[in-house]
Amino acid sequence: MDKDLFSENELNTEPSAGEASTESQQYRTESEASGSGDAGVAGFTATAIGVGTKHDNSSDSDQGLKRDDPEDQQAEKKLNKEEKKKAESSAKTMKKLKNSEKSVKHYQFFIIRLIIILIVLWVLFFKVVGITKMPNGDMFPRIDQGDFILFYRLEKNFKAQDVVVIEKVTPDSNGKKQIFVCRVVAVAGDTVEITDNQRLIVNGDTMIESNIFYQTPRYEGFTEYPITLKEGEIFVLADMRNGGHDSRYFGPITKDDIIGTVITILRRNGI
Repeated sequence: MDKDLFSENELNTEPSAGEASTESQQYRTESEASGSGDAGVAGFTATAIGVGTKHDNSSDSDQGLKRDDPEDQQAEKKLNKEEKKKAESSAKTMKKLKNSEKSVKHYQFFIIRLIIILIVLWVLFFKVVGITKMPNGDMFPRIDQGDFILFYRLEKNFKAQDVVVIEKVTPDSNGKKQIFVCRVVAVAGDTVEITDNQRLIVNGDTMIESNIFYQTPRYEGFTEYPITLKEGEIFVLADMRNGGHDSRYFGPITKDDIIGTVITILRRNGI
């Protein structure tokens, strides 16, 4: 009996072929279901990724089409040309401004240099030296009428044999100053006399003038001899002693009458 029970229990514990088959099918069904679920998720993910990839590719494709669009390329080229023209125009404008600034600076420099030159010339010819034209033949043969005379203005210590340019009012000049060129023969403190035999005597000595070729006559009715020169007075004579305008005519001169000492002569027919 026990044996029969044991055998029966064993028989009861072992699954029957049908149950085993049913369980196996159920297990496979669950596995397949789970597998199909996982595959579905994977497939969904792959589909989603594929969709995204397709979307990106389509976007890139659209951008490529936009870049390759001829109208866009022409518009871009036109824009680049306009920008290039603007840049070139700006560069030209800047270059013109720089050139104008340079020209203004050169002009200013030229004006400043010209002003400096004019000031130097003014100081030179109106304060230091001067030039005048020989008005007559009083200094012949050393200086001819019409020769240009360059003289030094700043000399104040005059001595015998200096040739000076004089600006003085004379008895027949109607109150106007006239230009004369004469030679100094005596200064302050000297006594000058011109004799009846047309000789020049200074301080009792008869003057022998190697550069004078004429005698020295008196001009009657003008200067009285002998004459002693006062402080600041100078006695001058023309080299052309016959008819020359000098101290025999208008008397002794002062230093204020002398505008300069002759430096050189610019000949009318050449130097």
